[in-house]
Amino acid sequence: MNRRFGLAERGQACSPDPTGPTAFWASVGGQGGREGWSPDGSGASLLRSRMVSVANKQAGREVKRLVALAATPPAPSPPPSVRPVVYIQAGHQAPMEPGYRAQTGATGGPFGTEERFNVRVSAAVEADLRSAGVDAIHTPGKVSPYRAPGAAFVSIHFDQAHGAASIGYAVYDPPKNHNYYYHGQGAGSPSSVRYPDSAPQRPATKVTAAVMAQSHALADAMSGRFRVIFAPRNGAHSRFLGVQHGANGNLRMQFYYGFRRTNTAARVIIECGTAGADNRFLAHVDLIAGAIASGIIDYLRATHQLPPPA
Repeated sequence: MNRRFGLAERGQACSPDPTGPTAFWASVGGQGGREGWSPDGSGASLLRSRMVSVANKQAGREVKRLVALAATPPAPSPPPSVRPVVYIQAGHQAPMEPGYRAQTGATGGPFGTEERFNVRVSAAVEADLRSAGVDAIHTPGKVSPYRAPGAAFVSIHFDQAHGAASIGYAVYDPPKNHNYYYHGQGAGSPSSVRYPDSAPQRPATKVTAAVMAQSHALADAMSGRFRVIFAPRNGAHSRFLGVQHGANGNLRMQFYYGFRRTNTAARVIIECGTAGADNRFLAHVDLIAGAIASGIIDYLRATHQLPPPA
């Protein structure tokens, strides 16, 4: 049988071959395969036209899909992670704050002066904080930048001979809530009333009840870490007084000028020890800095400003 044309070898008609061209042209729309097929090639023209038609329909659907996609607003991207900003002040480091320039710090200690100790410890604290994802910014005695916002402000110090280690925090003191004054550039006792010879000061920022609460929380977190290392085994032989609570503490700490030159949420000062009795302890810069930084990180995690440890 000549299966190509569906004809019997003897010239007699037979049923179309379901696999032959008749079935093929039927699949593209010819009636019984007869109208779709012609030996002169008109069937090829019909095939091309139908292929073009199918392609046009597919292209139209794709265009509609792309138009709809373009009209759909993109899903909002997650907000960028914000690194908490913490200012670390090396107490008594030049340049000094106007009105306090006579307060050059204690003498002695393992590095000769308090300023040298403060600079070393501050740098180590900043490095530890940055490793934990904190934006640690250094400031000298003159608080810089002035009135800056942030998560925390921490001032590093040690006390004069026969003193003690302790931690103070910013205290809310309405209705005054302003600078404390000294004679000249920082001599004598602190007073909420300006002395006749008090040097000019920069205007004070405010310490609110919320700032005091956050400052107290930061002080407690730092105290918990610092207490562990302040021990004879590490060369500490004076006392650690812990956190100086409320307005009953050391006025030089509770109303420290640095607290009123910043707008951070929490503001703390630490006296890391005393010259003389704690010299061997104060030489452990990395140990002290690690405890201070850990206390700050504990506070930032507790207030959800840093993620918990992995």
